[in-house]
Amino acid sequence: MGTLFALDLRDYLACGLGAAETVTAGRLPAVPDRAVGVIETGGLPSTHAMASGPGLALLEWPTTQVLSRAATYQAAAQIAANVQHRLDGLRARTINGTAYEWAQALQQPFYLEDDANGRVIFACNYLVAKARSTSTST
Repeated sequence: MGTLFALDLRDYLACGLGAAETVTAGRLPAVPDRAVGVIETGGLPSTHAMASGPGLALLEWPTTQVLSRAATYQAAAQIAANVQHRLDGLRARTINGTAYEWAQALQQPFYLEDDANGRVIFACNYLVAKARSTSTST
């Protein structure tokens, strides 16, 4: 069994970033000021073996955008860098029962915008290789 991709990454990041950061899946919450949001953004085609068929992919290649927000430019950039250090180059490991083979940043973290409350948001996109999900149960 596996869980939803964004929930897996949320849990992995929350464990590594520490209690100072609020990490959510699917959105960037309105509060607190310091927050990380893991947003699924589609991905690449699955990898199949020659004899496979529908529903039998060997690997899935989802992508995600991780948004990092804080009150200052420097703080938001540091959170984004901490996320990148945690995800970029990630090697084989199991998260919430799902096998993850690889993760890489598709570019360096970058300034995205100031939100309506004047907080700074950085973003970075990641490509991940993971075992085929057989369930979305948590």
